[in-house]
Amino acid sequence: MYKVYEIKQRVFADNDLEADKVRTELKKDKTFLLNLMSSPGAGKTTALTKTIDAMKHDFRIGVMEADIDSAVDADTISETGAKVIQLHTGGNVSSGCRYDKARAFGAGYQ
Repeated sequence: MYKVYEIKQRVFADNDLEADKVRTELKKDKTFLLNLMSSPGAGKTTALTKTIDAMKHDFRIGVMEADIDSAVDADTISETGAKVIQLHTGGNVSSGCRYDKARAFGAGYQ
């Protein structure tokens, strides 16, 4: 037997409200933000470095690299000449690699 609780609100509703504020600021600054996520070894860093190499002469490019406790991808990406900020998210099971809008936005404007 179990009990059902009707919350009628998205789990990340607070995050969504803050994300809307971030989108407004980014639009005002004419900044395009892309969140690229996938499993380890999927080719994210390779795709990103090739994209940066193809676009770096036409656009200013910065990368926020989030990892539990490594800077390997940030080192690889920095070789393209793009500005890189490394975020270490910690290794406990509850946080995994997730980081929220406030941390990402704060790091992005450093």
